[in-house]
Amino acid sequence: MTTQVSTTIWPSFWARLFAWIIDWLVLSLVSLAVGWLAFAYASSWGASGRFFGLVLGTVYFGVTTSALGGEASIGMRIFRLKVVGLDGGPLSLSTAFGRALLLISPVLLNGWFFNPPNEVLAIVLGVLLISAVFGVALAQIYLLLFNRPTRRLLHDLVFRSAVVRADVETFEVPSARKSALIASIIILSAFCMTIIGALVLRTK
Repeated sequence: MTTQVSTTIWPSFWARLFAWIIDWLVLSLVSLAVGWLAFAYASSWGASGRFFGLVLGTVYFGVTTSALGGEASIGMRIFRLKVVGLDGGPLSLSTAFGRALLLISPVLLNGWFFNPPNEVLAIVLGVLLISAVFGVALAQIYLLLFNRPTRRLLHDLVFRSAVVRADVETFEVPSARKSALIASIIILSAFCMTIIGALVLRTK
């Protein structure tokens, strides 16, 4: 495959941010419509309604960014972006679903309340949830701001994908080892700090 190295391959910070905002507006409207049409049923979900959002978001981003959905969500289409594998080809449906789940989980699980049957399980789940939410979120912010020029985020690094401009057919991906290492340190630090915080609170 012929390689092409140019900053015009990669979307700007603002293009990715506004595409993300538009996609979440779309998901919010769909969620509101479902809640309105099935109010009696949806109102009984309580905090568990987050799982509906998790499923909806995974299906939306998974289908639209795969080969089946044309490689781009609605927000990405507006800003002329697409999601591809590192070989330049479209993502399979399974890869796109995994990528989507990692993308939206930190957002939708933030603030989730649960009632485990015992204290130990509550602490374990709390540590995992909080460290995942804040650690991943901070890692994503770091990658969006500083992993240039590609701005590949955690879900892109894990699932070997990239967001490029819609008219790009061939490209070369710069090494992201340093950015991936720093992102890993951020997540690990959040995990360790959460464990320490949980232990401190338990001893009080």
